[in-house]
Amino acid sequence: MVERYKARLVAKGYSQRKRIDYEDVFAYVALLETIRLFILLAAHKNWKIYQFDVKSVFLNGILKEEVYIEQPKGYVVKGKDDKVLKLKKAIYSVKQAPRAWNSRIDRYFQDNGFVRCPHEYALYVKAYENGDVLYVCLYVEDLIFTGNNPSMFDEFKDAMAREFEMTDMGLMSYYLGLEVKQMKDGIFMSQEGNAKEVLKKFKMLDSKLVKKPMVCGVKLRNFDDRKKVESTFFKSLVGSLRYLTCTRPGILFSVGLVSRFMEAPSSIHMKAAKQILRYLKGILDFGLFYKSSSIYELLGYCDSDFAGDIDDRIEKAQAVLCFSWETMQFHGVRRNNLLWHYQLVSPSMLMLLLVLAMLFALEVHSENFVQPSIPCFDGYYDHWSMLMENFLRFKEYWQVVDSRLAEPAAATMLIETQRTELNALMLKDLKVKNYLFQAIYHSILEKILYKDTSKKIWDSMKKKYQGNARTKFLFVESLRLFGKSVSE
Repeated sequence: MVERYKARLVAKGYSQRKRIDYEDVFAYVALLETIRLFILLAAHKNWKIYQFDVKSVFLNGILKEEVYIEQPKGYVVKGKDDKVLKLKKAIYSVKQAPRAWNSRIDRYFQDNGFVRCPHEYALYVKAYENGDVLYVCLYVEDLIFTGNNPSMFDEFKDAMAREFEMTDMGLMSYYLGLEVKQMKDGIFMSQEGNAKEVLKKFKMLDSKLVKKPMVCGVKLRNFDDRKKVESTFFKSLVGSLRYLTCTRPGILFSVGLVSRFMEAPSSIHMKAAKQILRYLKGILDFGLFYKSSSIYELLGYCDSDFAGDIDDRIEKAQAVLCFSWETMQFHGVRRNNLLWHYQLVSPSMLMLLLVLAMLFALEVHSENFVQPSIPCFDGYYDHWSMLMENFLRFKEYWQVVDSRLAEPAAATMLIETQRTELNALMLKDLKVKNYLFQAIYHSILEKILYKDTSKKIWDSMKKKYQGNARTKFLFVESLRLFGKSVSE
């Protein structure tokens, strides 16, 4: 029996021209790592997470550009057949509709006392004078929120309902394919339903169980003599497996390995992928459990093999950080074991710095959170510049080095607000110069003391020590040290 009929007016978005009819088309969405951090934070604090859904979300966006559409059939105004309609608000299939909606909800949050996290644009925080705090995480039309005072929730729901047409989903139980169970002692997150759908889609529900997602010692390569399989089917299988790694970090390495052969997969690659499906069948009800606790401790692990790739002898590494995990390859030739280990750890440190920055933005502090130290220059500019950039990004000072300060002559002509911004930027520049002075040893420091901005110091270091210049520097330094030892 049909309950109701629904119809929706959509635009011919395919006829829009970039830079004329629209500019940006994207909407900020939360990373899966951010969502896991959000759930982890609520579990540690023993808070409840609630969920909202905005109805007809793209109809809420207000257009900045002039967009015209033809009069829809059946609604043409008599005597004005040659006229067109000008859109004031976005409708579905308009290319900039997602961006218009995101701008609207972002403006609403900031006008109502929320602060957007500078490191994750889909995460908002509202702090009250009495110590109460409210967190909101946004993924297009799906909102989840939590806080330390349940009385704030009703106020937030009423305010949102007055602005948008909402559906109150109650306690968060299903979000982006994640099944969430909120219990007294923590929060359990799984993808059991999604895993069953994947097994059904690829006809593996009746397959035999295995105890490991990957056969020990197996070596896969790009080119072999085995029968080729359809790449589209293989890509669909690997894509489904990759999303299941959200709550199953144990299969990440295996999934990352088979995902390297999606362009020209063979029967051996398909066999390895189906091995993962057989393993998943035995752990359908497995997931992640975040336990309530007052102790915050971020733990990270990283390991790699030695030239394990058969095709090009590239090293493979895997990193696990509390609620984030990834597998990666490293290109290049191992010349220095210590430097290579630093390069293996650096992607993990990027995620660690992002997590720490988000936690500080969320005003979550702990004695176990260690501030990163200033990386000292050791002659290897490429590696040092990467670490120093990460350090300055964590301190939120990188924009000082990445852009130039206004010249003093032009600064005299600025208005009061611009002069205030310039003074704040110059103060940041002094702090960055202090960090650089501490990172650079004495013999180099004497040559850059006369530089008046941190940008000039950075460019000078880059010009002198990057690439071939670095090799020349190391050669000259070795000669200098050898001459010093001979004279002694």
